[in-house]
Amino acid sequence: MKKMVFTLTISTVIIALFILTGCQDNEKKEADSDIKSDSTSAKIIDFTYMPAKITIPKDGKITWVNKDSAVHTVTEDAEDFDSGDIDEGQKFSKKFPEIGTIKYFCTIHPYMKGTIVVK
Repeated sequence: MKKMVFTLTISTVIIALFILTGCQDNEKKEADSDIKSDSTSAKIIDFTYMPAKITIPKDGKITWVNKDSAVHTVTEDAEDFDSGDIDEGQKFSKKFPEIGTIKYFCTIHPYMKGTIVVK
């Protein structure tokens, strides 16, 4: 009986690890992909902008949703725009009327970086 319970416990742990590993891989793929749309949303999760690079057309709009437990910002490198503090569950939206490449970061966690390509 003890051997059966042990085997069942180990099997459950292995299945849980496979499920968790699969979820992390999907989030990683999303972080590395370009999104092309007139209006799109990006996530802030695990101290990362996801995706880190977003491609939108001229006059496109991006909405960032903070799915992290920490407060973050979306601040353009030249500080032409700044979201202010975005608490957990809050959103920040910005329309981009000019063609170009915009780099942004979090003023609270400066290692968090993202890029917007407006075409």
